[in-house]
Amino acid sequence: MTQGGDETNQGKTRNHVRPLTGAGPGVMGDRRAFSRAPRPAGKGGQPLASWPTFLKPFFRMAGPYWASERKGKAIFLSITLFALTVCQVGVPVAINRWMRALFDELEAREMAQFAHLSGVLLLIIVSNVTIVNFHLRVKRLLQVDWRDWLNRRVWNGWMADGRHYELAFIPGSHDNPDGRIAEDVRNATEYAIDLAHALVYDLLLLVSFTKILWSLSAAPYLVIGGSA
Repeated sequence: MTQGGDETNQGKTRNHVRPLTGAGPGVMGDRRAFSRAPRPAGKGGQPLASWPTFLKPFFRMAGPYWASERKGKAIFLSITLFALTVCQVGVPVAINRWMRALFDELEAREMAQFAHLSGVLLLIIVSNVTIVNFHLRVKRLLQVDWRDWLNRRVWNGWMADGRHYELAFIPGSHDNPDGRIAEDVRNATEYAIDLAHALVYDLLLLVSFTKILWSLSAAPYLVIGGSA
């Protein structure tokens, strides 16, 4: 009789425990809603989220960083990172123009300008090293600061309502939840900034060299009725 009563009380306790994947308000509610969204099966049978399904809760949870108490630092680092990315695009453009000047001088056999072009090349190399160094430092500062802010936000949201005590009543392995949260936040912030930088860099590079190729090509014309 006592054993049956214990099982009934344990069943009631489990029914009153809200699982970690249940719906709820706040930061973790967004994460749980994302985990419940329908997703197609990916490699190895693992479900994959579509881009809209992923980006909407991600920016809802991580986007307020640029409007938080750290917005001054976040905006400054973001603008600086964009400016350094533009400078990075300027390096291959400068090398392209330098090579054009070099071949022009070689064709004209004006070797007196060779020393001048060598100095310009040295300046381009030094500028490239400086830009890359500052770019890596600024990008890392932005990644670390965003990661720290988001980690505190997610961790405080997960700790709310005593969810860490509920782990004892939920079946399955729940080892090192703090480490899992920290690793997920690190991947989300670092990869997001790396992806954004790559997209901006490639887009600016495409526009720059399209303009260069357009200036080198002949003017387009159409032939209509045998006349141009």
